[in-house]
Amino acid sequence: FYFCRLLGLGVVPSVFAAVAFSYGGFMVTWAELPSLVNTLTWLPGALLGIELIIRRRSCRGMVLAAVCLGLSLLAGHMQIAAYVWLTAAVYGLGRMVHRLTQHQPAQLWPLLGAAALGLAVGMAQLLPTFELGNLSPRGGQKPTTAGWQFQQQRALQPAELITFVAPNALGTPTQGNYPGISYSEHCGFAGVTTLALALLAVIWRRDRWSWGFAAAALLVLSMVMAGPLAKLAYFVVPKLGLTGSFTRLLGVYILCVAMLGALGLDQLTRKIGGPQGRRRALATVVGIGLVGVLLGELWPWGREFLPLAPAERVYPTTEAIRELQKRWTPQDRVLAITPKANWSLFETPQALLPPNSATVYGYYSVQGYDSLSVKNYFDFARELEGAEPAPIENGNMMLLESYDPTRLDPTAAKWIISAVPIQSPWLKLRWQGEGVHLYEMANAGRLLPDPTVMYTELADAALIGEGLNSLVIIVAQDHEMYWLLRDTYYPGWRAFIDQQPAEIELYRGVFRQVKVPPGKHRVFMTYYPTTVICGLFISLVALAILVAILMPRGVKNVA
Repeated sequence: FYFCRLLGLGVVPSVFAAVAFSYGGFMVTWAELPSLVNTLTWLPGALLGIELIIRRRSCRGMVLAAVCLGLSLLAGHMQIAAYVWLTAAVYGLGRMVHRLTQHQPAQLWPLLGAAALGLAVGMAQLLPTFELGNLSPRGGQKPTTAGWQFQQQRALQPAELITFVAPNALGTPTQGNYPGISYSEHCGFAGVTTLALALLAVIWRRDRWSWGFAAAALLVLSMVMAGPLAKLAYFVVPKLGLTGSFTRLLGVYILCVAMLGALGLDQLTRKIGGPQGRRRALATVVGIGLVGVLLGELWPWGREFLPLAPAERVYPTTEAIRELQKRWTPQDRVLAITPKANWSLFETPQALLPPNSATVYGYYSVQGYDSLSVKNYFDFARELEGAEPAPIENGNMMLLESYDPTRLDPTAAKWIISAVPIQSPWLKLRWQGEGVHLYEMANAGRLLPDPTVMYTELADAALIGEGLNSLVIIVAQDHEMYWLLRDTYYPGWRAFIDQQPAEIELYRGVFRQVKVPPGKHRVFMTYYPTTVICGLFISLVALAILVAILMPRGVKNVA
């Protein structure tokens, strides 16, 4: 809204742009994965800050641009953050070039300052992301011909352009008849009213703003459809093509179309208002009416796509869940067996406790779904399964099916959940119902000596403290012994024995272990990664600089 107002648009057209962007297809269909929405929402603010810098050489504009760019990095989705930064960079560069061609003053340093401060604000997220990203399964990947072919397969197809006018023309997930892989990935709907007014802006207005946003929309649409620019970005821009499909640029496309719609509505209301605004009231009524028409298009469709439901219906606490929660302890791990053959992107998968359920229900799982899971654990899971642990449709998750105790033991998986009965001397059936079988694995433990070393006696150990980032164990033993913690190791874990630093070694490249001397000792582990500490420090310094810029420059002498 404020960005449109700064460009000279009226109040009603500015409201129109805000509605079209906020209730357009990207924001609505990605609401179930809110990190994308949380990230893209800072783009208009970044453009507003840049425009304030260009027009007024405003320090507040530099602060606003830096904050919005920085918060886009902190919002949680690096791919969309990259799109926010690229869009802001192109916009800022274009505005600078236009100012220079018009022989108007244009200073580059405030834009570079905003970018540098925005980058610094986001360092608390960026540094750990770079570190863990390099250790993730995708960290060593490079653009390939096969990868580009996959991008082409996931791209928006020409036949799907009809959904920009009628979003459910090819089907809808609410009815279960959508034929594509992902409705969200290909939804560029911003309302027929918006498209009509956008066309009006290009034909009728014909100024640098309408042509600029129209050109940007077409370029973005070309990338969404895997055009030459998308191919260039995939192979040239580091890591950009490995983060996901370019179809997610539809968020930028909808922003451009929303701006064009506002420009068209502004031109229409000015024409209706006539010379010196004699028919201003009529123009306002027409503008408000078109905003209402747009809401009439977007609101019912969005409500249908995102029906409200009580939280307990989204993640219901079933009898099987209650039984698991009653038996599970923090020293246990859970393996829910979902055959990879059952996983599909084209229909609702038949899954038992799919990855991420552990976060909701509060148990520890040996599986996971995380773009930054370490490659070492994927390799371990591949060895455990004797095959790829991830379904072909989604390489981020692990669906483990092997319950062989000789392989599964390092994970300390004590509870096995299966939809079918399992016959194994190592498993005891503890509960069944609702089509679920809950088994207990014999001799599964979280804290055990290294099984590669033989001991006649096991030492005594007590887990006396555990937090999100720390662990305290009291150990009493007669011999020097390795103590193994069955948690995935990430860079940044540190160990102390009786307050003295101790070396953390990796067991099978995945789990962390510490060599403890004979006697009774207190073993303390804490997660204190350098990238997080340095990132937080840089972010706080950047925020302090931004506050200092906004402080009054001096006090007037009123004596």
